[in-house]
Amino acid sequence: MKRIISILTAVGISICTYGATTLANDGNLFANGGFDEEIYGEGNWKFPQSGNWYTEGKVEKSQNEAVTNSGYIYQRVALEKGVTYELSFSVKAEGECTPDINWCDGAEEWPAVNGIKNEMITAETEWDKITLEFEAPNTQDYVVSIGTWDEVKVYFDDITLTEADSYISKLRTGVNGDGEISYIADHTGGSAFVAALYDSNGKLVGCRTDKTGTFDAVQDYGTYTVKAFLVSEPIRVKSQGIIYDENSRDNEEHSIGTAKSLTLSKHNMNLYVDGADGVLDAVISPEYAYNKDIIWNTSDESIAAVSSNGIVTPVSEGTATITASNGALSDCCTVRVHADNKLFAYSMSEQKLTLPEGGAVTVLRAIISPTKVVEWTSSNEAVATVNNGVVTSVKPGKATITAAFEGRSVKCDVTVTEVKNLITNDAFYTDTDGNNIYSQGGGIYKFGDKYYWYGIRYEEAPIYAENPENGKAGNARFDTFTCYSSTDLVNWKNEGDIFSDKPDGWGGRMGVAYNENTKKYVLISQYAPGTLFAVSDKPEGPFKIDHIKQDAFPIENNITGDQTVFQDDDGKAYIICSSASGREYQYVIPLRESDFLDIDADNIKMLYHDADGKYIDENGEITTKEKKGIEGNSMFKYNGAYYFTGSDLFGWNSSNVYYLKSDEILGDYNKNTGLPNIMDGAHASYAHNSQAGFYVTVHGSEQDLVLYCGDRWADFAGNGIGYNQWVPITVDENGTPHFNNVSQWKLDAAKGAWEIAEGNNYIQNPDFECDRKAVFEPVGWRTCDNIGGIANKNTESPNTIGNFVWEQSADEDYTANLSQTIENLPDGTYTLKAQVRSSGGQRICRLYAGDKTISVKHEIPEWTEVVITDIEVYDGQLNIGLYSDSPANTWVQTDNLSLIKNIGE
Repeated sequence: MKRIISILTAVGISICTYGATTLANDGNLFANGGFDEEIYGEGNWKFPQSGNWYTEGKVEKSQNEAVTNSGYIYQRVALEKGVTYELSFSVKAEGECTPDINWCDGAEEWPAVNGIKNEMITAETEWDKITLEFEAPNTQDYVVSIGTWDEVKVYFDDITLTEADSYISKLRTGVNGDGEISYIADHTGGSAFVAALYDSNGKLVGCRTDKTGTFDAVQDYGTYTVKAFLVSEPIRVKSQGIIYDENSRDNEEHSIGTAKSLTLSKHNMNLYVDGADGVLDAVISPEYAYNKDIIWNTSDESIAAVSSNGIVTPVSEGTATITASNGALSDCCTVRVHADNKLFAYSMSEQKLTLPEGGAVTVLRAIISPTKVVEWTSSNEAVATVNNGVVTSVKPGKATITAAFEGRSVKCDVTVTEVKNLITNDAFYTDTDGNNIYSQGGGIYKFGDKYYWYGIRYEEAPIYAENPENGKAGNARFDTFTCYSSTDLVNWKNEGDIFSDKPDGWGGRMGVAYNENTKKYVLISQYAPGTLFAVSDKPEGPFKIDHIKQDAFPIENNITGDQTVFQDDDGKAYIICSSASGREYQYVIPLRESDFLDIDADNIKMLYHDADGKYIDENGEITTKEKKGIEGNSMFKYNGAYYFTGSDLFGWNSSNVYYLKSDEILGDYNKNTGLPNIMDGAHASYAHNSQAGFYVTVHGSEQDLVLYCGDRWADFAGNGIGYNQWVPITVDENGTPHFNNVSQWKLDAAKGAWEIAEGNNYIQNPDFECDRKAVFEPVGWRTCDNIGGIANKNTESPNTIGNFVWEQSADEDYTANLSQTIENLPDGTYTLKAQVRSSGGQRICRLYAGDKTISVKHEIPEWTEVVITDIEVYDGQLNIGLYSDSPANTWVQTDNLSLIKNIGE
């Protein structure tokens, strides 16, 4: 206390002002804190609701108290980053014990797995009042659990969670190359605040009383500490270290500090009366400066007006100067506004265009002198769409693209051609009649000269396909088995209902094998109850149920978890599966060779036990999965080697893909390490936002080719359009498989060859759906900001297909960046498209691709597609992203980004 008083005295603050300022905050964030109402039963840590207590173990309500006897009570609550909360409750026990209080991450699917803070208390036989504090590290849901597994009755009552009367909510520091150490702090309550700087020996070298500031430059390299003191009850102290060294000058651009320079994005601008507005950005250095407020002025409002965030509006002919200033810093732009009364020339860059179907892109330009505001339209948007001259193909046909202006227009005739070997992900696959293909949890097998795709249609599938923006359509209620046939793996004929007697139970995870001995096709499916075996004389059916095996399999937990059917080149067939109830054990189960109508129980191979979730990542390091166990079990064979693969336990949702390899199907898998490998290339998009379904090995005339066939349906929960997501797998000379994350490609099954198609989107995780949950950095992207990593986040938003969109926002001034570096791009010119919404009011807010940008700092209340054209790539690499430099309480959202190589460029 003497130390704090001496600091306050040193900076001229009278200590007679001591005394906490009590905030008017009596609200209990917990519902039913006095247990006046009933409490819920078992919640199993997965409950989404807030508003009451859930229980685990032995819990009862006695009068107006919660009584645990080897059990816990827990409640979900939304808390804010940096706020200090007080948890208060009364407790007694029938015998001395040590209950614990856990603060868990409510953003996780299973919150108890990721405890943030744990505190132990002692409960005795008399009532005692306990008060604890918790500072929320992020603004999100938390799950608070209170209890003990001790076999003793513990009584809890009057549980309150309130914001503390006083606290320091943030302290951040930075240093520049001159040794100037800066800070940003904030606090609630208290009567006096001071920030103090100490050297590595604990010597006080500077004091300030404002919430943001810069200390005088220190002379020596070393580790310094900034401490923030708040006079309150209790006294609050928060500290953060900062290193000043030879690297500080290189890092100062992204370090907190005072503004050093201001530069406008343009210094000359030409606008036209009744034309579009211009946009100026005031770029301040360092990027994380704490004083970024800009004052905008125009020299003549009758010629050009400027908004509070740099949007310039032409008014009348003439010249005006726009000035942006920040204290002593300023910069200017000369704006020339033209009358634009005469039209000298106009034409279209192309009069005829031919594009392949499926999202191919090219750019048309209306060449008009002087510049005019142009309205672009397509005569047939089912064939081709247009946005600001960017033409995108849809399906075969003809359309006319028109650019209209002031009663005049120029046109281009567009022909969209059919591509017969095109596979387009992120959309519903259709059959040769144009109807959606409904085939989940099955497999593709080649019998004779045809491929047959078997799967399940669930009742919710057509409902979801009709209106995917509504999201989840229900649970997976079995409808029927489906079959489609093809000679090229691209164009599929619907073979209709393939069962003569439709099963009455639930079916899923199935496959078909041909038995040479019986000349029968055998369909095997998980079935509730049991395992279904059905036979047919023809691959397209009709299949007739032979029997339903209801006796237990001789494997762990006695039932297969997920399964597929794999038939080897020698005709032998196998069930590839995991155990049920956790899917920790992985198996290859031979089918009885005589008829495939039962398993060969004596030769089952348990190839892996996932006891602790360990695996080998793409860098060769041992890592731990979020959950132990593997599902989506399937197998492919390439160059004589067998690859057992599967996914994380995320329930038909986006997932990593793991594999184990063996030279023999019943041999030792990954015998050198004993651990599964993650498949190279799959992690950046969680297997193109899918779960492993099955594989097809194509024996082409030129080479063999493996196809990964993933399911994207997530119980029809709206995680992006499309059920089936197929990509080619390439296997290198060492036998290592690589996942080629492409959204559109061409397949030549006869040759075993593939190539990227014209409509391919080169962005990883372009719709921010892959992570399955709320995150601050989406897989495939990088994020950074100046406020502790929370200005970037995925958030749920209406009127978009999928659960998430990306948002940059904060309740304080923030600078935020979302970026992705795309590599191995073919040389050429590209177009970036994105859906955006924006509150407007940002200092800078722009999408970028390389050095091309488009500003979105004006108000955009509805989802709007914006485009960036003429993006040139010559070195195979491009950096794209979204950048904001904004005052508090502004926001921008983006979704459904695409980067497509222009046709012919």
